Amino acid sequence: MSILTLDCTCIILDASTVISLAASRRMDAILGSLPVRAAVVDITRRQEIRYIWGGSETNVRERKEQIDLQPLIDRHLLLEVELEEVEYTTMVNFATRRLGNGESAATAIALHRGWGVCTDDYAAIPKLRQTASSVPFIVTSQLLQHWATVSNASKPDLRAVIQSMRLRAGFGRSSQDVLAGWLQQYLET
Repeated sequence: MSILTLDCTCIILDASTVISLAASRRMDAILGSLPVRAAVVDITRRQEIRYIWGGSETNVRERKEQIDLQPLIDRHLLLEVELEEVEYTTMVNFATRRLGNGESAATAIALHRGWGVCTDDYAAIPKLRQTASSVPFIVTSQLLQHWATVSNASKPDLRAVIQSMRLRAGFGRSSQDVLAGWLQQYLET
């Protein structure tokens, strides 16, 4: 049963989403639960997706841990895509509207290929919707809620996943999140 309804065959994950999902320690299960393919833009992967806090539970900031997406790509859970020429031009046009490179690249590809975008850049979402109104936009919490529902995740397991995302990647605590109330119950200690 899917609770995530998207009018597309693929969702492009921006850097903030990938970093948060990597910090969850369940990225493979979350991506595997999706009713559509998940993708990441190659330049975003190389330039923006680098590290999460990788220390012990008692001190996560004691060291950084490199994010390695290659195993997910090898297992076909994540697709790495390149900008085509026309998409690159669209990305540059989006970037001139004070949008970040990652969101601009993801949205340009989604617009031209009929895909969607998952981002947690809440300030950018209204601008992105205005410039690419046909592109479906979702946030990371919607991916999490979908995974929790289809996998029947227990509350303690879901709390551990969301807490790990918060501690290791700074996820959560935005009143602009469409699922802020749902997330809050798991962010409180």
